[in-house]
Amino acid sequence: MLSALPTEYVTPGTRLVWRDLAGWLEAARRINGRRASEARHHAIAAHLAALPVTLVSGCDAPAILEQALAWWIHGASGFCRPPRGLRADAPQTPLIVAARNRLTQLARAADRAGMPDGDNLRAAHAAAGAPESERRASSP
Repeated sequence: MLSALPTEYVTPGTRLVWRDLAGWLEAARRINGRRASEARHHAIAAHLAALPVTLVSGCDAPAILEQALAWWIHGASGFCRPPRGLRADAPQTPLIVAARNRLTQLARAADRAGMPDGDNLRAAHAAAGAPESERRASSP
């Protein structure tokens, strides 16, 4: 049986290949390191357009999502979002929304994983080590 290999993405007009958001960020840093030219500006636009939103919303690494958000909000010229009034049609806007939504989902999952099983009020007091008399007093 064949295992599903990660999809390889190629930035149009370049030879940059990446498979995930971390790879996309590395390729973005390489493009940003090039000297200022019309080709660099075209590569930046093509690189932003080549990143599917599903790749951002499927990322499970909060650190990578935070780096990507910093890149799209306050990053290098061309990669960061445009000024207010011009953001509606900018390619960064759906990426920023997807990254923020995914970070919220990951934080909620981590919070829920830390909750004890059972009746939340009673379980929280039991997990906190409250004496039995206080647990009874605070239960409904």
